[in-house]
Amino acid sequence: MTEVVIGIDVGTTSVKAVALDLRGRLVSQGRSAMAWTTCPSGAEADPEDFVSAALAAAHGATADVHDAQVLGLGVASIGETGVLLDRRGVPVAPCVAWHDHRGAEAARDAVATMGRERFAQITGLPPSAGWSAFTYRWLVEHQPGARDGVWWLSVAEWIVHRLGGARVSELSLASRTAFLDVPAGAVSDDMLSWAGAPAGLLGELVPAGTPVGTVDARRA
Repeated sequence: MTEVVIGIDVGTTSVKAVALDLRGRLVSQGRSAMAWTTCPSGAEADPEDFVSAALAAAHGATADVHDAQVLGLGVASIGETGVLLDRRGVPVAPCVAWHDHRGAEAARDAVATMGRERFAQITGLPPSAGWSAFTYRWLVEHQPGARDGVWWLSVAEWIVHRLGGARVSELSLASRTAFLDVPAGAVSDDMLSWAGAPAGLLGELVPAGTPVGTVDARRA
């Protein structure tokens, strides 16, 4: 039996996975292409396609490993793209690509409402169209069903949750949403209020590497 841990990296064009032994040595690796639908503002994807690609890459990373026993799984991803879920944990909107510019009008409104300096003080970010807060507001205003969304997870957090983990927000990924008050290390009430978002939109804030559950074999 070969004991391994798997690391998954969700990128824009593909999902990569590596299997490492317990000394950190590379055992095998896998890759799966990501499917996006292009649109005038950029691109979007089905949330389930991220899960499928992650699982395909992970299975590929262990396909040539004799009698592999996976002891741990970690996921990293693009930070701005996210998944909006309803109270049942079901996605209610497509995932908008980080480079999509449909949040541009919301970015301008945020600057007009709170000022560029105040926005930067809270988020540590320039008011770029791609931040999750701007995408969220666009979705709620334009996407049928998005008003039922109460939880926002980054792609990595979504994959972890979808496979059986807790609903959490990893700090570095949360910092790319523009919902995080970076100096305070907490979700910003000002940004939630501006976006018209519920107080519990982000999950519990945790640092990278925090164990958040066990993979449910029925979902993998």
